[in-house]
This record gives sequence, C-alpha cells and structure tokens, in this order.
Amino acid sequence: MPFSGLEQGCAARVQLEQVDAKEFRLLQAFRYVDPEGRTFVVTPDILGPTDLTSVPFGFRWFVNSYGRHTLPALLHDCLIDAQRAKRALQSGGTVPDRRGADDLFLAAMGEQRVAKIRRHVMWSAVTFNTRFCHLGWVARIGMILWTLAALGGTTLLYSGAVAAPPHWAWIAIGAAGPLLFAWLWWRSAWAGICFGYGIALLLPAGIVVHVSFLLYWCLERLLAAFGLSSPPPTFRHF
Repeated sequence: MPFSGLEQGCAARVQLEQVDAKEFRLLQAFRYVDPEGRTFVVTPDILGPTDLTSVPFGFRWFVNSYGRHTLPALLHDCLIDAQRAKRALQSGGTVPDRRGADDLFLAAMGEQRVAKIRRHVMWSAVTFNTRFCHLGWVARIGMILWTLAALGGTTLLYSGAVAAPPHWAWIAIGAAGPLLFAWLWWRSAWAGICFGYGIALLLPAGIVVHVSFLLYWCLERLLAAFGLSSPPPTFRHF
C-alpha cells in the first residue's frame, strides 16, 4: 500500500478545508513509499495551500481537479518544491529533483489505478511545465518549437481528415509529428510523444468547450450591463 495514513494499517484519507475560491488546506497527513523505498510524509504544514490538480477549464471533462489522482497530485505539489520535498522525505535516499517528482507523479497515479491514457497525458503536461519553466532557456526554446510543431501537425491531421476526399499525406504527416519532434524534449522524449498525441486527441473538444464558455461569458456580461444579474432583494420560499 504505497499511500497510507500515519497510524499503522490506516488507509490514506484526503481531508480538506476550503480556504478561498480556489485553494484548499490539507487537514490530515499521509505517507507515501515510492518504488525505490523512499518514504515521504506530507503534512498540512509542509504542503501549505493547494489547488488540488491544476487543470485548464476546457479540459476538465477529461481530468477533474479531484479523483483517483488527488493523493498523487498532493504529493507532487509537495515534491516539486525542494524545501518542502526535503522536509517530507523521512527515509530511504535522496530528495528527488523536479523531473524526479514528475516521474513519481506518474508512478503514484499508476498505483492509484488512474486510467493509463489519462495518467500519461497528465504526466506529460507537468513534464512540459517543468521543461518550459524550470530547466533553462534551451529547454524553453525547445518547448516553444515543439508547441508550434504540435499545433501545425494537429491542424494538418484534422484538415486532411475532414477534406473530401481525405488528404492522406497530411494525415500521415500529422500523425507522425509527435514521433518526429519528440527529440525536442531530450531525455523526456516519451513524455513528448504522449503529450503530442494527447493534444491531437483533446484539442478539438477543448476548442468547442472554450467557444461555448465564451458565448456564456458574453451573455453574463450582457445581463450585468442591464442590471439583470444582481441577486433578488428577498428570498422566496417554496
């Protein structure tokens, strides 16, 4: 049992207190033993405020902010900060670096039986963030180039698929793109492959969700402009 409570034989439980519109505070500590035998104890004081799982609005139909992945996400939040990771490590070896924390996130999601495609897309997304924000300008340039290639490849893939007749050359180039450009992720090439095919799978639905939300947002602003969004002066009891 990789995740457990602090008491002997006690299962890990996620008990949270909401502190504002977006953040929560952990109320009960938990323990995690990774595949290398290292033991981490995540306590409320070590973790601090958390937004659970950071998921862009348009993709919450695919990954919610909570679920089977909640414990791995809280562990990851703790381990991506070097000082918090040092405090959480109780025994068994060295403190993982940020890339190591990302890989533990994937392993922990597997242990929690998160669906395979979902956990690999989530892992590749946090790996992208690590490479873009925390590994220097060379890695950042690589991620920018990869993003441009991914958008171009996805456009070719779907443009070729909806054409009449289908443009098979475009489809083939778009489908091969994640394999051809994975080298831009260097040692994290497998994450690049997973993220590339994840974008191809999720982007169309994500665009539809964002367009629908934009229409909703405009309607809310229109109602507010005419004073129709304010609460009623009294409550009616039914």
